Amino acid sequence: MPTISPGERGVRFEFRTNPPLEKFGYEIGRFAQSIDDWRGLLRTFSPLFQRHMAEQFETEGAATGGRWAAVDPDYARRKQRGGHGTKIGVYSGQLRSSMTGGGGYSAEVGRHEGSFGMSAASRALPYGRHFAERRPVVRISRRQLHEYLELTKQWVIAEARKAGVGNESLPEAIRLGGGVATHSVLAGVP
Repeated sequence: MPTISPGERGVRFEFRTNPPLEKFGYEIGRFAQSIDDWRGLLRTFSPLFQRHMAEQFETEGAATGGRWAAVDPDYARRKQRGGHGTKIGVYSGQLRSSMTGGGGYSAEVGRHEGSFGMSAASRALPYGRHFAERRPVVRISRRQLHEYLELTKQWVIAEARKAGVGNESLPEAIRLGGGVATHSVLAGVP
């Protein structure tokens, strides 16, 4: 099943089912051939990623764990004097924009993988790298992971039905919670 890795840094998803897919035999072979192209699912991940990153910036990292490290007091005063507020990670807004779907954002989707986040051409890239050294921008909470899993489950069920998998065995197993996913988070900005 798919492994979704948006580059060297980001989020990796692995999807498995229980009972194992091997038990579905011939039907699974047909099903696997019918879902050789994961672009439909991966495209649905981009808006979700953008929303999750917006939560990160709004809560200064608390949406997915501990708050981001505080900024240097002198820098905080300069931000306030310049009218940029006190939110960590927001000075010009370019870093936040590049991770939430605005200028500098990139969503690249291929048949088997997707990459979401800051574009390599983003003007915020140097600051993004500096920022990520002290503050983990790309993290996912259990609630957020569940949202990705739900999208995956819905998509897999639809694909199994389109493939004509007999008597709903695979879609039913997935619908009943037979799908299990694991993830690992790799901190940083690509």
